[in-house]
Amino acid sequence: MPDDLTLEQAQASLNTFAAGQDDRRREGELGTTTASALFVNERLRPLPAVVFPVIITEERTATRQALIDWRGNRYSVPPELAAAKVEVRQRLGADIIDIATASGTVVARHQVAEPASASRSATAAMSPHWRPSRWRQRHQDARTAAKNASHPAGPRCALPQPSPALQRSLRP
Repeated sequence: MPDDLTLEQAQASLNTFAAGQDDRRREGELGTTTASALFVNERLRPLPAVVFPVIITEERTATRQALIDWRGNRYSVPPELAAAKVEVRQRLGADIIDIATASGTVVARHQVAEPASASRSATAAMSPHWRPSRWRQRHQDARTAAKNASHPAGPRCALPQPSPALQRSLRP
């Protein structure tokens, strides 16, 4: 087509071409026919009763406390996955998330909480008295002292070991 055609001229040319294509004879399983005749006899299937399942999948890295962030909230993973990469899956419209290892084994399922309020997190971040490093250190010291005082083995207690099945699923 020439570059100097107007939009109306281009549309008219396309309509002429399409009409010529519709009237062409075609050989098919049922003999000779035209595209217009095929279109009239074509029946579309009805829409499915259920919506196609769309699953949102995102990779996250668990914190050292075995938590992941998802849509403004935190969800737990098994302790042996602390600082590991996991996959979060949520079916569109569902209120449940699945957390899986890199190999695809689902290790946790959580009810989705309401999304966290942006104003709440912004207020905490902008407060002049909020100093995360000081707060974290003060509370970490208090938690460590309470843990050591309450546990008979003291600070050197053994951590629980993951099950053999979970250990196998975590191997690369």
